[in-house]
Amino acid sequence: MYEIDRLRITDQVLKEFLNKNGVPAVGASIVHSDGEAISHVVGVRRRDSPDEALLTDKWHIGSCTKSITAALWGRLVELGFANWDTRLPEIFGDLRFRDAEWANVTIRHVLQCRAGFPTNIRRDLFEATWKDTRPLTVQRSDVVEQSLQRPPLRFGEFRYSNLSYIIAGAAIDRVAQTSFEDALEHYILKPLGATVGFGAPEEVCGHRARVTLSGMGLFKGPPIGPDDPKSDNPQVYSSAGCLSLSLGAWSTLMQIFLSGSHRKLLQEESLKTIFHSPAQSGRSVAMGWMQPTPSKGIPYVMQGSNTLWAATSMLALDRRKGVLVVCNDGRTRVLNRSIPLAAFLLGL
Repeated sequence: MYEIDRLRITDQVLKEFLNKNGVPAVGASIVHSDGEAISHVVGVRRRDSPDEALLTDKWHIGSCTKSITAALWGRLVELGFANWDTRLPEIFGDLRFRDAEWANVTIRHVLQCRAGFPTNIRRDLFEATWKDTRPLTVQRSDVVEQSLQRPPLRFGEFRYSNLSYIIAGAAIDRVAQTSFEDALEHYILKPLGATVGFGAPEEVCGHRARVTLSGMGLFKGPPIGPDDPKSDNPQVYSSAGCLSLSLGAWSTLMQIFLSGSHRKLLQEESLKTIFHSPAQSGRSVAMGWMQPTPSKGIPYVMQGSNTLWAATSMLALDRRKGVLVVCNDGRTRVLNRSIPLAAFLLGL
């Protein structure tokens, strides 16, 4: 299929998605391991404005950040700074551990969300971190120490956890001897020539659902600008889900995970570790990617949302092609319907 045909079809399906779901804007990229990428955006930057969204605009990708954090740890392993099976007491030896059960928990468990951490930090601490002006390395270290004051919750079993990836960010602070943010810039972004930000983008506004009921975001809500402190999770979540970037930059980062990529950053052995998910019945994840179901044709996928945005990344089972979908609308239906949209684009 010629590129112009794929772009035409992409434009058509994105406009259909926008009109059917009432989203302000939606964008997508189709990325190939040879470096070819087709990106397109339709819609407006905020629901109450005619200002059109542009390809150069940044989008918040939420928990899709987790795969990038896992890739950064893999890069540090390959460079000799880290190990997949380093135990938490070896990384955080200067901190207080309340329970000896943490002694055998490794960074591998952390990145697979099997270390026994709850989903998030405590609500009172979550609220306090919005006002915390200390360096993020200090904040993350405090989160680690507070989290290790109780025993793991069912160590070895999968429990989706943003807290696990805050812990991973703190571990990167230690082994790289710099902040997670600087390590990401030095070891991932600079080699690939990609530029990213943390927190709500400046150009495009996210839209939170008007009503939240039983964890579901319902009905179209107003835009929330980046100057609003609640426009994103606290920055201590940066390694778990605060990345914002253009579709072009995200397409570049996707080359990390594509098999046979023309811009290889990680060795295949590291990628096998990242994509491996221990056998377990029910829902599970690898390191920042949902476990695929080949028998049902379900590929690798990951989604992210801070309740104002919806982001979806998807990889073909052979990992030679990927699709990215972004939307500045955090309603649950938008997140759910982004998966079939991504799957359709993956088939082009």
